[in-house]
Amino acid sequence: MRAARLGFASHTHLPPPFLRLFRSFFMSAPIRLPHAQLTAGAQREPGTFAASISHLSSMSPTVKFLSLRVRGEAETGTAEDGQGRENEEDRSGQVGFSFKAGQWVDFFAPGVSTIGGFSIVSTMRKYKEEGLVDLAVKTSSNPPVEWIHNQAKVGDEVRIRVGGDYHLPSVEALAGQSLLFVAGGIGINPLYAMMEEVAEMKRRGEVGTPVSLLYSAKEEEELVFRPHIDALCSSLSSTYRRYYVSTSSHSEGREGGEGGGERGGKKEGEEGSVNVGRITREVVDDAVAQL
Repeated sequence: MRAARLGFASHTHLPPPFLRLFRSFFMSAPIRLPHAQLTAGAQREPGTFAASISHLSSMSPTVKFLSLRVRGEAETGTAEDGQGRENEEDRSGQVGFSFKAGQWVDFFAPGVSTIGGFSIVSTMRKYKEEGLVDLAVKTSSNPPVEWIHNQAKVGDEVRIRVGGDYHLPSVEALAGQSLLFVAGGIGINPLYAMMEEVAEMKRRGEVGTPVSLLYSAKEEEELVFRPHIDALCSSLSSTYRRYYVSTSSHSEGREGGEGGGERGGKKEGEEGSVNVGRITREVVDDAVAQL
């Protein structure tokens, strides 16, 4: 399984405002561990929750989007832990569903013994207002992923549990900081949720945190959250984004070819543009300079 992980690095050598870098990446180890083993030592929130699929659609040829309507109280009885074992856990209804931007869910699909693990791509505000939690799942041979892509339908019942040690810091911790998000492929998921959360904080006047995003994928159509990110950045101040694709097909049919031309009115290298190439150290340095 190609498991997405989220890493954090704090660059204290940079001048004020303090910069926090959030990066997502795919593990490249030849043996890819199942989600339950990969996250065996990670924090998990109390309670397993029943949910039903409220919406299911394709974001790209390889990515499915689903909204889950989550019941607000934890189930009673036993449930599997992150390592697939049964444990006795109090789910008496005292535990309410909640999560932080950047966390993921253990995903229990009906008739599938393997536990899935998918980053949440929505915020607690959406859950509080609509009772929904959103996921974006890229195709793979992992059984829970195959179930979502080939069998799942609106109305199907699943179970989820929130986990993850890495998430967006508190409002207090963000004070005086700038944020740089660097994402590859479906690794955008936890970072997109964080961007949404920061946007909500800005609208409430809680933070004025500058945000930059560098987002890459193999094909332009796999930049699945690009329209949402463009809209988000257009509505907020102190935001910067640039996209990268690693295949030259991006430039076919455009005057200037690879490394030149325009896309959607944006020249390569401009803020908001789609560029052919990879995210290099120079690209990161340029993004930092925009903060």
